[in-house]
Amino acid sequence: MKYIRPHTLVKEFQKKTKELAQRKSLGGASLLGLTVTGDYVSIGYFMPKYGIPSEYKGIISMKERGIDDIAIEFLNLNFNNNVAGYVIGLPLTKERHNPEVSKVKNFVAELYSTQKLEGLKYTYFYERSASKYLETVRQNPQKPSLPFVEMWVGKFIMQEYYNLYLKDHYPIDEDEDEDED
Repeated sequence: MKYIRPHTLVKEFQKKTKELAQRKSLGGASLLGLTVTGDYVSIGYFMPKYGIPSEYKGIISMKERGIDDIAIEFLNLNFNNNVAGYVIGLPLTKERHNPEVSKVKNFVAELYSTQKLEGLKYTYFYERSASKYLETVRQNPQKPSLPFVEMWVGKFIMQEYYNLYLKDHYPIDEDEDEDED
């Protein structure tokens, strides 16, 4: 695993997209967005070939699975989705030493130590809407179940990254499938 800057990940994504097009691959390249919250890792993805700016992919319980199992799950996702890299969400905070940020970075260090994701590029991206969403939900007196709450955060991180770095390169035409008269 290798850290790269957010804009550099866009270039890696473009490079993988071009390679897959030259090989006439059926599937296009994708990026995975990961967010570590509580005891869960939420996963979102970006696949412009299919007109998907950001979509929910899944959630993994860190209580039920060890880091090696999680790394293998990511390895399978990488293979099945032609993943060019990961966008890993960091909580938006003003604190210099935030335990939530440390938890995310420790998770990445543990993934790295498995050596199952060699060569994978990743970047950190500060969550904005995801942090606000979690803060609002946690203050809700009805408290929805945590897995339900956590599962959408990976989608949010990919949507934010898309809006900031990818939208100009990969515009998604939402009316593309409609028939023209």
